[in-house]
Amino acid sequence: MFYTLIRGLINLINGTPQRLLLHCIVAFALGTSCGVVGLGPSGFLNPLSIIFYGYALLVVIGAAFKYVVWRQQGLMDPLPNNQVLLQLDHILSVETRERALLGARETTTNYASQPVLFSPPLSGNRVVLVKCAECQQEVKFRVDSLEERKKRRLRATLISSIGFIFFLGLEILLGDAFQPSPIPDWIGWTRLISLIALIGFACSYAYLVNYTGVVYIVTGRGHRARHPKKAEVANFRQSLHLTPQG
Repeated sequence: MFYTLIRGLINLINGTPQRLLLHCIVAFALGTSCGVVGLGPSGFLNPLSIIFYGYALLVVIGAAFKYVVWRQQGLMDPLPNNQVLLQLDHILSVETRERALLGARETTTNYASQPVLFSPPLSGNRVVLVKCAECQQEVKFRVDSLEERKKRRLRATLISSIGFIFFLGLEILLGDAFQPSPIPDWIGWTRLISLIALIGFACSYAYLVNYTGVVYIVTGRGHRARHPKKAEVANFRQSLHLTPQG
């Protein structure tokens, strides 16, 4: 367990700013859920919510620091014509090893990767076929225009915010009204469903972090799309002879 946590922490530190923000959002959602569950004598800021909020704070500070460093190195500068860079991975193999001394199971994914550059259409969206350099299979992506990106981000923000505020208010209302008195069954089920919805709407903010205007359409196993790592961004920008701005 300790080995797994250490490896997960190392992978998180080496991850992109987007990945760090995703972890922060999940931790915030869990902290909020622990807080509303603890309404009553223990209060909103109970030990579990404090732990999750503390973790979220540390991660968001790390994400901000990494963003500043990447920006100073020119890795966050926009690409020409609002293009989007993603990495397309062809999964070669997945290996699982048992580390008996550490009491952990380690999974390693071997893959061949290629950079893919997408240009937004003038309006609406379009499907782009990308040929995998490893297996020659065509992989589908949906590329949204700049206007479509704004609409999707605005719609996602409104839905996530309204849902989060509504279910947070419902949890607070029901928690204050029925604690510490005995809770009827229907109130218990309502709070459980509301709590699940609260976590879901909080985590849905991850869409805003992960959405770049290009969506990978899963057409079969063996491929995945992801944000490029630091070295991949640097190598690609160097191949295009792009110099840092500012």
